[in-house]
Amino acid sequence: SIGVLDIFGFEQFEVNSFEQLCINYANEHLQYYFNLHVFKYEQKEYKREGIKWTDIEFLDNYGCLQLFESKPSGLLCILDDLCNFPGATNETLLQKFNSVHKDNAFYEKPQRKENAFIIKHYAGKVKYQVAEMREKNLDLMRQDIVSVLKNSSMAFVRELVGADPVAVFRWAILRAFFRGYFAFRSAGIKHRKERADMSFNKLATKTRYRAPNDSIVR
Repeated sequence: SIGVLDIFGFEQFEVNSFEQLCINYANEHLQYYFNLHVFKYEQKEYKREGIKWTDIEFLDNYGCLQLFESKPSGLLCILDDLCNFPGATNETLLQKFNSVHKDNAFYEKPQRKENAFIIKHYAGKVKYQVAEMREKNLDLMRQDIVSVLKNSSMAFVRELVGADPVAVFRWAILRAFFRGYFAFRSAGIKHRKERADMSFNKLATKTRYRAPNDSIVR
């Protein structure tokens, strides 16, 4: 059988800004997680058990994740730095992006001059406008919400909030993460239920019992 999981949330519009950047970054993480567990780990397990197996080729998006989050030159690190730099603008932010990542295989400049940049995601190329990116990145979170999320049982959520109680927080990342998380969880629950029902049905068809009239019923 073949299982298909549709991870919704990847966005590409006529105009893409900070919100789409965050959502698509979260989906890159989900895709990487999927590749890691469905392809890399499974194939390693087959080899460890001595199963004759031909490796399946797949698109590894680790390089795209590094474009976002590597330190100190990732897009998000540069964005945070220029949000705290006096006199910085969205135009100087774009100049910094272009200067640092001009040779990155996952980063492109538009063919015509405009205040935008292009990222080669696993799902395709997306052009992002830098207008208001710095302003949106400085949107602070309420103290009570920060307190709740800092005490989350999920390490990923705690890391997003950070140690500073007034840390800059990317709402879109959290929203996209939870959408993807519950999509995976729902798919897993459904899969387990279907497997359990299948096992029960097989068991029921194979079970033989003696009826009161001593006849054998299958």
